[in-house]
Amino acid sequence: MKYRADIDGLRALAVIPVLLYHVGVPSFAGGFVGVDIFFVISGYLICGMIDADIRNGSFSLGNFYKRRILRILPALFVMLLVTSVLAYVYCLPVELVDFSKSLASAVGSVANVYFAQTARYFDGPAETKPLLHTWSLGVEEQFYFIAPLLMLLVYRLVPKRAKFLFVVVAALSLAAAVAMTTRNLTFAFYLTPFRAWELALGAMLAVRSFPAPESTFWKNFYGIAGLLLLFGVILLGSPAVPLLVMTSLASVGAALVIASSESGVSMAGRLLSLPSLVSVGLISYSLYLWHWPLIVFQRTDMLFGPEHAGSAKLTLITLSVGIAYLSWKLVELPFRSLARDASRSAIFGTAAASMAATFALCGLVFVLNGAPSRFTNRVVQIGAYLNYDSSAEFRTGHCFLLTHRQQFDAETCLKVDPVRPNYLLIGDSHAAHLWSGLAAALPEANIMQATASLCRPAVQAGSRHDTNPSVGRT
Repeated sequence: MKYRADIDGLRALAVIPVLLYHVGVPSFAGGFVGVDIFFVISGYLICGMIDADIRNGSFSLGNFYKRRILRILPALFVMLLVTSVLAYVYCLPVELVDFSKSLASAVGSVANVYFAQTARYFDGPAETKPLLHTWSLGVEEQFYFIAPLLMLLVYRLVPKRAKFLFVVVAALSLAAAVAMTTRNLTFAFYLTPFRAWELALGAMLAVRSFPAPESTFWKNFYGIAGLLLLFGVILLGSPAVPLLVMTSLASVGAALVIASSESGVSMAGRLLSLPSLVSVGLISYSLYLWHWPLIVFQRTDMLFGPEHAGSAKLTLITLSVGIAYLSWKLVELPFRSLARDASRSAIFGTAAASMAATFALCGLVFVLNGAPSRFTNRVVQIGAYLNYDSSAEFRTGHCFLLTHRQQFDAETCLKVDPVRPNYLLIGDSHAAHLWSGLAAALPEANIMQATASLCRPAVQAGSRHDTNPSVGRT
């Protein structure tokens, strides 16, 4: 595929909102959809290259995975190494064990699966996980593994129907995402089957599942409409808007922008081809890798205290961009140049050895139980409280429901005591975490519990009684 400067500009439009959203800059509450823009771009570029190579008979799985390794792993491993050192210095034993689990999952390309089971993206605890952002790499890497195999199969068996491959993939994935959103929003957010439609959307553009606009009017219409969608969802959206609404608007907007310059550069394409945007786009991968660990460790007041919040945000942005440039210049570019000369066996062997060494390091952390000797006994004792079983304390799956599949145990959770005064605790996870403490502190009362994830308040917003969580007497 020929180089398109507007695609690098679109990468800038994806990574800048992510950075500003995570740093906490006002007016970028929808910035997290930058990841969805990346998904569409990745589907377009990767599947476009595979399609072209298959059609001219030059495609090789070995060469494809070699290029992917050189593109993704070097910068990723440098970031993981530095982040691991910071984690060893700053993380308590329990936190270091959790970090090691996330490190192993990131190296194994299953970070999205790990975080789907342990963290919800918009929850407070997620903000303490330095490798949370690697979930999106897990989605892309799993797609990279499956897409070429699927394309080879379809192009060999039914080549005339190849253009419809990603239409089917997108339709099935989107239908699954709609269904899963009502059952388990966390799974719908993290897992590849429910995100594949976004990458497939980009792939549909690349293999021309539908025609790109040809006339100047329609090219400019597509481009302007796409940019308006992107700016609208970034600036006006928020985590409170339903997930599929946000991801759909961002993905469609990105697809329209890409399509607008397929047969000649549109007005939007010229705007995105500005040197300043292209420069940011070139370092976008490294910027995405580095910004989140810096933000997480800053929350330990590593750079500034809480009284310097404004300075910390500006410093984080500047530091993220500076480190990203160095990563691109000193790591990404040199390793990409190896794609022409280095043998596949050398690349695969080095990657396998690096992964094995990382897994061994994670195993050592497990064996050492988080290396508690780094801290005093008192610190270790206090830190151990981080390892409490929240499922038992919240009565998860019985009185606190995380998914629609879990059945509420009314007989246990709403059982009325005829002797003691009865109180009902109702709300979301913020309410659920109070039950254990209230039950222990008020033995003379019967504390009933009816809580569920994302439970909306039962009282109209603005009411003087509007509290969440709330405790009401029966």
